[in-house]
Amino acid sequence: MLDDEADCNNRRRNRRVGCSAAAQETFSAVHRCRYALVEETAGVAFLWDDEIRLGACGDWCLGPRVEAAFDSGEALAEAIQQTQGANLVV
Repeated sequence: MLDDEADCNNRRRNRRVGCSAAAQETFSAVHRCRYALVEETAGVAFLWDDEIRLGACGDWCLGPRVEAAFDSGEALAEAIQQTQGANLVV
């Protein structure tokens, strides 16, 4: 549970790393995703090759929205965590 929801206005980002009332944002930027014009997706959330430990993700996997890029990256991160187990430091 979050210590202070007012300090955690971006829950999706903070749910992995946790958040406390003492947390303060040190950098903020806005980027408009003008090039998310995917017409045909890959049909999978991400690509991952465990043998060479290489992954790829992005809006091209799930759809032409910035949310699709985020969801794709999050899915890849979860797959890497499962693959690496306790050896992964976040």
